[in-house]
Amino acid sequence: MGRLPTTKFKTGQRVTPLTIVAAFLGITEVVLGYVIGHVTGGVQVAFTIFVMVFTLAVAGSFFAILWYRPWVFYPPSEYGDVDPQQFMSAIRQPIVSQQVELAKSVENNPDDLEAKFALVDTMADEGECQWAILMHETGKDARNASPHVYSYGSGRSGAGYIGFGMRNGLDGAGLLRKGGGGAYLTLTEEGHQFAQWLIGKGRKCDFFWTPVGGWGTALPGRNSGCEIRSSEPGMPMRMLSLW
Repeated sequence: MGRLPTTKFKTGQRVTPLTIVAAFLGITEVVLGYVIGHVTGGVQVAFTIFVMVFTLAVAGSFFAILWYRPWVFYPPSEYGDVDPQQFMSAIRQPIVSQQVELAKSVENNPDDLEAKFALVDTMADEGECQWAILMHETGKDARNASPHVYSYGSGRSGAGYIGFGMRNGLDGAGLLRKGGGGAYLTLTEEGHQFAQWLIGKGRKCDFFWTPVGGWGTALPGRNSGCEIRSSEPGMPMRMLSLW
């Protein structure tokens, strides 16, 4: 998952769920503390026990929510330009722990291509994987900063760019190399093996468009006008009309 943008808040606008929880606890503890100091006997003992149990229960609930549903503590304003639904979907998936396990497997056995490719697959963008398949099947290279659009029959789709200097999982894994003085990207021998691995896993999408080719047919209303938004500095937004 990419890093979240920094969001600036104006004074008096930063009201988060944590602020509400803290205010509730503060008021509750002050009121109960005042009551305890003005009662005696069994009532005072009961209030004292309640304050202790209440504090432990709230703390336990807080840490349970923090562990299982941390996204609920973020107000919409803190997501910035990030889609909250995409953020929550990503944070729910145990991708980080999976990457750690795969990384350990690769470290213990560098020749284990299955583990290495599985690790790269968790780090690479979906569009990058489709580019690898395209370059493997056609023998073509990709021009640096080339756009792409992909979609599956299930309705999942996306768009973006591939290139050096961008967020690129294939480059860091040694599956791509520069060509033409950095103007083009080409698959390495291991990159071709990764593409074959993707195809064997059924990872080839139903529709893929790039300036150098692709496959499948754009579905009406889904891929006819795809807006590509790049998160990379200096990369403009583009509209691709595929019909």
